[in-house]
Amino acid sequence: MGMTDIMVNCYEEEEMVQTTLEKATEFLIKYIRGYKDVGAHGVVIAEPAAGLISPDMSAEFAWPYVKQIVDAVQDDEFAVILRGRDYEQREALMGEMARHNAQGRSSGGAIVASGLAEYRPGEDDRVSAVYERADAMMYLDKKRLKAGVARTRQE
Repeated sequence: MGMTDIMVNCYEEEEMVQTTLEKATEFLIKYIRGYKDVGAHGVVIAEPAAGLISPDMSAEFAWPYVKQIVDAVQDDEFAVILRGRDYEQREALMGEMARHNAQGRSSGGAIVASGLAEYRPGEDDRVSAVYERADAMMYLDKKRLKAGVARTRQE
């Protein structure tokens, strides 16, 4: 099955596509956890097909699965780096995390601190500088969550 077939099936065989994405997500979570188990500090999620679908289709067929992967594997010691449309929509992902936390707070569910930093050409001379900023943002978010203060935006 090629990319064209998958895109057509998003309309004609939506349930089959969703089932396939669920299985792929489960596999990727296990695969990434294997990397964590042997000492990796992060992964890059590149979603080259995301640029081929509309934002509405991305919200249905991409974002929920990317978010599920990030929620399952990212922690204080392990980073998930987004590429492509995921990177372009990073603020939307952070907004989704804030909504998840608000729902978790009201229902007694899970609350997850997160941080986001961007590479600054000409300023960042090492990748670790980006990680350090993201880590600082995550700890700031953690402090806000513990204090019951909602995040207003990523700085």
